Amino acid sequence: MVAINKLKALSLEQIKSLWIVYPETGEIYWRERGFGRTLGKPCGCLVANGHRKIGLRINGKYIQFYAHHIVWAWCHGSWPIGDLDHKNGNPDDNWIDNLRPASDEENAFNKGRVRTNKSGLKWVCLHKSSAERGKPKPWQAAVWAGEDRRQKYFASKEEAFAWASNVAQELHGEFYNSG
Repeated sequence: MVAINKLKALSLEQIKSLWIVYPETGEIYWRERGFGRTLGKPCGCLVANGHRKIGLRINGKYIQFYAHHIVWAWCHGSWPIGDLDHKNGNPDDNWIDNLRPASDEENAFNKGRVRTNKSGLKWVCLHKSSAERGKPKPWQAAVWAGEDRRQKYFASKEEAFAWASNVAQELHGEFYNSG
């Protein structure tokens, strides 16, 4: 099993001795050649969730580090306490001004529309039983933050999205993302 950087096993000195980090671009390069290390080419590889991971063997254990955590530690002098959010929603865009501390919930607010959404609009879905019964407002919009859940029905998906977008701006603040 491969551990992901939950241990924060490296000090700032170790990070700076292993990698060259360019905060303006978020690119990370190895300082020295080694097994699986290529000089002059950005470190790591993209994984299924879109993030870049960089692997390193420490005391016989292979540990993977998220690139955005390395960039944060390089620039701020310590590992992030909790999660980081990519402001522009691109998990491989690790320049320092694109990263900000966030809770799991705030991180979720900044996600785009999910792939399985059939309406094409974030927060909006066709309420099938209402549509099947011929109700005049079959489009459901739902937005939540913590325990505050707001839901309403509309005649068109555009109306539903406009309402949901306004509510999301109010509830999600700087983490608002319209999808």
